[in-house]
Amino acid sequence: MILSRNEQIELVKYLLNCRAVIVPYIEYKKPKYIVIDDPCALQRIIDDKELCGPVFVSWQDYQRFPYEFHEVERNNGIRYFLKQRHGGPYINFSPCAMIRKRNKSILTSGSISYYNKYYIEELAQEIVVSDLLKGKYRSIVKYLRKITTCCKAGKRSYWVGKEALKFIEAGGLTSVDNLKIV
Repeated sequence: MILSRNEQIELVKYLLNCRAVIVPYIEYKKPKYIVIDDPCALQRIIDDKELCGPVFVSWQDYQRFPYEFHEVERNNGIRYFLKQRHGGPYINFSPCAMIRKRNKSILTSGSISYYNKYYIEELAQEIVVSDLLKGKYRSIVKYLRKITTCCKAGKRSYWVGKEALKFIEAGGLTSVDNLKIV
């Protein structure tokens, strides 16, 4: 998917309206994560280049296991990062970003997905994702398809937001080459 900044904020609004718990994959000073509760907050984290990976999207009423952290020793002390595929279950949301390279703005692509299994350290086992999470994923995809246009780049399909498409059609660059509207 390729979404403009505004379209991405609208996606976060949609998720929050669906009572999603949105947790960014950032460097934490303590093993306690923050929850995004403002549609623009995630965009500020992206703009400030604090996001180190995907955003975890879950729902409190069926998140079975807490997120797990791993420690990383840095020059400025110990930092904590969420372990991917641990805890949850959750949906992975890799946001789009506008980056600058050689004085040119490039809109990157993002994605929404989920893992089929999650590892739970305290149980020392993998847990299969529930049909409930799959249903939430399908509802997000349905929402995205309403606000995007399908484009192709080679054999791959990308769902491109209408505002992002205007940016591309006006000569804006994207991280995906040879995008064509289907």
